[in-house]
Amino acid sequence: MSSNEYRPSAIDVHVRHAGHHHTGNIKYGYITLGTSIAVALILAVSNHFYLHNWQRDGHPSPKSVWRRIGRVPVWAHMAFWSVIVLGLSFFHVKNLSENYNVVIKRLGRVGYALVPLDVLLVIRPSLLGGSYLDYISLHKWLLRLIVVAVVLHGIGFFTKWLIEGTFWTKTFRWANFMGVIVAVIGLLLAVVSIGPVRRRVYGIFYIIHNVTVVTFLVLIWLHARPGVLDFVILLLSMLAFQVYQRLTLVHQIPRITIVDKDTASLRVLHLTKPSEFPTRWFAGSHIRLGYAKSNFRYWLLPAHPYTLCSLPADTTLDLVVKKGFRFQVFSSLEYTVSNPFQSIPPPCFLTAENVNVFCGGSGISLGIPVVRYLKHSSSARVNLFWCITNKEDAYVLEELKVTHRVDVYVTGNSDTMFLGSQNEEDDGLLNQVDDIELGSLLAESASDPFADSQTLDKNLDIVFHRGRPALDHIFNSFSETSEPANKWIIACGPESLIQDAKTWSKLHDVQLFTELYDM
Repeated sequence: MSSNEYRPSAIDVHVRHAGHHHTGNIKYGYITLGTSIAVALILAVSNHFYLHNWQRDGHPSPKSVWRRIGRVPVWAHMAFWSVIVLGLSFFHVKNLSENYNVVIKRLGRVGYALVPLDVLLVIRPSLLGGSYLDYISLHKWLLRLIVVAVVLHGIGFFTKWLIEGTFWTKTFRWANFMGVIVAVIGLLLAVVSIGPVRRRVYGIFYIIHNVTVVTFLVLIWLHARPGVLDFVILLLSMLAFQVYQRLTLVHQIPRITIVDKDTASLRVLHLTKPSEFPTRWFAGSHIRLGYAKSNFRYWLLPAHPYTLCSLPADTTLDLVVKKGFRFQVFSSLEYTVSNPFQSIPPPCFLTAENVNVFCGGSGISLGIPVVRYLKHSSSARVNLFWCITNKEDAYVLEELKVTHRVDVYVTGNSDTMFLGSQNEEDDGLLNQVDDIELGSLLAESASDPFADSQTLDKNLDIVFHRGRPALDHIFNSFSETSEPANKWIIACGPESLIQDAKTWSKLHDVQLFTELYDM
């Protein structure tokens, strides 16, 4: 070797090694994205085959491998993704004391690479099969994992810069400061997404949530080194699709008629059906009611979800909503309504033979259309049970011209109006507040729950009962059919009602569909 030939120094080797780690982390983002795509495809395929086989066989198969894959519990999903995030962040990192910055960088990139999956989970209607509501809980927890990864990424670099004595210099560098803003907003979102806080300030939570999405798109693009332009383009495409849906799948409501009774805690909304509204939907579907597109609140605040208490043949779109103080509907204002989103699996309507619909409060908006459809379009045995605290709420049955039998259980003082908490979201769907104080329905009274029943109106087949229903009594019609796979409890209401329905269905080998009013 000649004396003029270049020989790399120790410094050169170190710089190249660090640069290798810098660009080498790119692949871990792609691995995360590839894993996300694989998980999404598995969910979509499993849901498709489960529903297909259900319709083909004439009954659901609770032990079906497709069902088990498609209904993996949220905790299992989160355990899997936590292992992925940590595993990829620490994979092949030798001498952690010297290369800890590699782990810090990967945490940020891997966390950001999870955002497309999190956005996919809440696209309406769901692209993964089933109802979009099935994935809301996973969306919440995955978002929290993303925020944790991003915040740890920031804390790691803050610590590194403090040790090096360059904290202020590097923190306020343009690209780094963009990351600081994202971390702060992420922490703020984590705080307001806590259940009690979210329900108290849901409008603020929604705004911060959307601001976080925008900052993840724009500021991370400016912050990340190496760049994440490909991820930004993907996310922009997904969000553009959502905006397109919000523009094309919502309709201006010509007129709203509000029916209210002063002594009741529920009101009925009759929405004149828009001319372009879909002519077909499944009973128990959801819609979202929002302000007119010309109103700035349409773009700033969330639309409000309700269960559609109508069938396609009806001339109006009817809603049963709980009186509240959050989203007030006025007949003088203009509103929009979304296309319906299916909630109950479609094969249930074709194969169910014995159905008991068990509702609480405004959950009657799910029970009425489901019972109407099954009674007129199938040979299934169907019963409807409704628990309310205020007997005056039963006026909605007459207003909606319910002709089938309804057993109404008044669990509170019939002379006392129940209004609910002004701090809770007042939507007719997805409201966590226990607006029926049932306690445990399984803790049955020794007295006959039917002893104090009375019929309110001879023109309506409505029977009132005083106190809580005994589940063994009201569900005794299940003994009249033999196929357990086609016996269903459809439960809609607060946590206490849902949990008791789950317990009873497991004890008696009965299928269960639940809709928890929780946002």
